Amino acid sequence: MSSDWNVYKIFKNGKRAKAPLHSFSFEGTEDEMQNYFSSHEINILSEKVGKKFGDLKYKILNSATSEKHVMTKKEIFEKNKNRVLGNLINKSELSTENKYTGGLVYCFESEWKWQWAALQVATNNYICGLSPNFDSYEDALSWMETKIAVLYNLK
Repeated sequence: MSSDWNVYKIFKNGKRAKAPLHSFSFEGTEDEMQNYFSSHEINILSEKVGKKFGDLKYKILNSATSEKHVMTKKEIFEKNKNRVLGNLINKSELSTENKYTGGLVYCFESEWKWQWAALQVATNNYICGLSPNFDSYEDALSWMETKIAVLYNLK
């Protein structure tokens, strides 16, 4: 069975590049393809990448199969959490001159309780609270899950 194979770079954060770094054709099983790649195609790839090849992490995928990334529950929660925090920051009356991010904090400014807060980008300095204070981390997560549910029920 002849197949086209794509070699993708894997970044330090674990995500795969959208475009292939290298492509090749091979006729045989997947195990035979791995052996062929290790003995032949890897030399071509190392020439393309150059000195950085020793640090390169890669993944080989069959071009005929689906290559879509399936989001994990954690990734979905992170994406939705960021939407909720973004909406809360936009609704607050913060100056538009600075950039802000949102996060869960446990600090002096939140009276040593858990709180979702607006933070200064880069320094993560506390700017203002976006939620009530919570006694436990689990209560703060539960509050966020409720806000996510409300966000999607409104649409």
